[in-house]
Amino acid sequence: CGEQLFKQYLGGVSGDRARVHAAYEHALGRAPTEAEAGAALDFVATYDKALPPQAAAAGRDQPWTALARSLLATNEFLYLD
Repeated sequence: CGEQLFKQYLGGVSGDRARVHAAYEHALGRAPTEAEAGAALDFVATYDKALPPQAAAAGRDQPWTALARSLLATNEFLYLD
C-alpha cells in the first residue's frame, strides 16, 4: 500500500515539503502540523542516509514509500473517532 500511495500520489510532486503535505492529505485527509512535517522530513532524511550506496543510487523512492507506510499504520488512519 505504501508503494502504491507513493507512486500514485507522491511520485509527481516535487520538493520534499510538498511531498510530505501531499502524503498527509492523501493518507489522512489533512495537512500535517509543523511538528509532523518536520518529523516526516527528518524521517525521510535519516532513512535516505541509512540506505546502502547501491539502493541510494537507484533513487529516492524507498524513504518515501516507508513514510507512506508509516502514515497508513497510524491510529488516525486505522480508527474512526
